[in-house]
Amino acid sequence: DSWTGPDAITAVDLEALDEITNITGRLVIVDSPDPSFTNLDMFRRLEVVGGHKKSKRAVDDFAIEIANNTALETAELVALKEVGGPMKLAGDSLCYVDRVDWAARIDGLQATVDVS
Repeated sequence: DSWTGPDAITAVDLEALDEITNITGRLVIVDSPDPSFTNLDMFRRLEVVGGHKKSKRAVDDFAIEIANNTALETAELVALKEVGGPMKLAGDSLCYVDRVDWAARIDGLQATVDVS
């Protein structure tokens, strides 16, 4: 299929998102097997994730869900200032997310951050 087959979306394809500053819905990046997808640099200007629409695929209602991405090592959402719901940042290769004081970095964050 278009998500996991030979024409699957890669980290290089996602570079086109580098100008995005606001997502009104959810940011969901799960189960990527792409070995070049080691960071979230393509979202370096992302400031707001509203989290307003729950995905049919989602089990939980996370505004940001980044999980089970084989090669992802860092979730440096450096410009992120506002999140409209809970965040989930998980993965075997994901480093340092448990050391970030997300509440101090994100204005008014009252939601939980799951860094399992």
